[in-house]
Amino acid sequence: MILIVVLMVSTRRFKQGMYNRADFSERMHIILRYDLLALFFITLVFTKLIYFNAPIIIYSIAEIMMLVCITILLPRIEPLITNRILVFFTVVFILEQIFSLTLKETLLQRFLILTTAILLLLFLIYQIRNKVFESSGWPSFVKYFRRIMIIIMIVGLLSNLIGMVYLSEIITFGCVNIVFITLVILTTASILQVVFRLLIQSGPAQKLFIIQHHSVLIQKKWERFINFTVWVTWIYLSLNYLYIQEPVTEWLVNAITNRWTIGSIDISISDVLLFIFTIWFSIWISRFIRFILEGDVLPRFSLPRGVPAAISILTNYAIVGFGFFLAMSASGIDMTKFALLAGALGVGIGFGLQNIVNNFISGLILIFERPIQIGDVVDVSGITGKVKRIGIRSSTIRTFTGSEVIVPNANLISNEVINWTLSDKLRRIEIKVGVEYGTDPKRVLDMLNQIAVGHDKILKDPEPFVLFLGFGDSSLDFELRFWTANFETWMSLRTEISVSIYEAFEKAGITIPFPQRDLHIKNHGDLISGQKSSAGTPKSEKSSDVVSKK
Repeated sequence: MILIVVLMVSTRRFKQGMYNRADFSERMHIILRYDLLALFFITLVFTKLIYFNAPIIIYSIAEIMMLVCITILLPRIEPLITNRILVFFTVVFILEQIFSLTLKETLLQRFLILTTAILLLLFLIYQIRNKVFESSGWPSFVKYFRRIMIIIMIVGLLSNLIGMVYLSEIITFGCVNIVFITLVILTTASILQVVFRLLIQSGPAQKLFIIQHHSVLIQKKWERFINFTVWVTWIYLSLNYLYIQEPVTEWLVNAITNRWTIGSIDISISDVLLFIFTIWFSIWISRFIRFILEGDVLPRFSLPRGVPAAISILTNYAIVGFGFFLAMSASGIDMTKFALLAGALGVGIGFGLQNIVNNFISGLILIFERPIQIGDVVDVSGITGKVKRIGIRSSTIRTFTGSEVIVPNANLISNEVINWTLSDKLRRIEIKVGVEYGTDPKRVLDMLNQIAVGHDKILKDPEPFVLFLGFGDSSLDFELRFWTANFETWMSLRTEISVSIYEAFEKAGITIPFPQRDLHIKNHGDLISGQKSSAGTPKSEKSSDVVSKK
């Protein structure tokens, strides 16, 4: 509460500059424009939640003041809601408050309850016809819930007409309060989302790496948390206003705590739910801590390459493992029986789980020894790509063609692996080129060396050098060798240098030859006919001209 107050008050100093920001939504502009009113509304909401023992008249005044704030704010946040319909509901709500405070067990009370029910029924019908709230994030739920409330209100009207006044009072006033808390929760959720958006865009928050790189993701997670909290709060309060929260809670508790005995196994639904929740919560906590470690904590330390990933993975394993044993203990499972389970697991390993255990141990070796690390470019069994993940059983390599290859960890330990970026990202590039015979070799060596030395992406240490490989069948063969510091762009750099070599040779008049072969063809038909001619007078052998084929 104090954080919300301080944040919203501090925004007044730079509010005018925020109006012009392109990343601000219309809802954020509205909350900033009416920041004092929003602050007053949030104060009323939290005050009502904190002070449980305040007099009823104080609660009534606070709720009416909340409706006044909602009447001003909500039509600007939700365009389908008009001030008139909110004023109409405010009148209905004030009538309900007057009835609950003054009139008891009178004919006038019965008439006024009937009037309130009719007005609330008209309010709900108006919402359905104008599709109010269907752009607020809960369209499907609101649509069905309002129809259910209309049926409930009809039951309340009929109860009043046949003399069941107490039932009619519970239904009518309960539905009025449910509509009220729906409006309060919707407005509160909108304000809290804007406050959180302001918080992550403030100066101190922007110093965090996770805010700088993952602000959109964090905002989505916060919105999901707000929506979940809204649902839980709304359901609890709705059941409470209809006076069925206690019996429903008691029924649920009895249903999930009822124990089932199957042979020697004694279990309940609560044990299963507790086990599932503990596992889910431990996984969620491990992901959250890993996100914080990788996103903000570990990058601030000068750790060797690969150590942050190892710390993150081991922390994840430790939390999930601890959560698993905690879930087993919390669900009532006897931990002493794990000795038998360990023996059965040993037999299973001996028969068919060797590969799984081998891959698991290999994964631990990869984490501690770090022969490959996340982000390395490796070549495994002819597969070249970048390591994206090192898991418990397998690792994921994303190839340069876009496919993702799942490689068992044992293959990365027992087989040969080429790691192009283990210690650095240096890469040597070789370009072979041939020139026609008659070209001055020294001139070619100088030209290739000048091309490499003059390029800004080629390292000067180690310096590039050119080799005269020898005399080929059709050309004098040379090779240019040079280094680049950026492994990811070596192919594009090789293309640039190759184009530069071609342009330089063409400008200097140096020809790059293509292979030439001499093909000799003999006419075997004439030879055969010559052999069949008269003996002693052999026909002279006829040979074709030499044909040069390029």
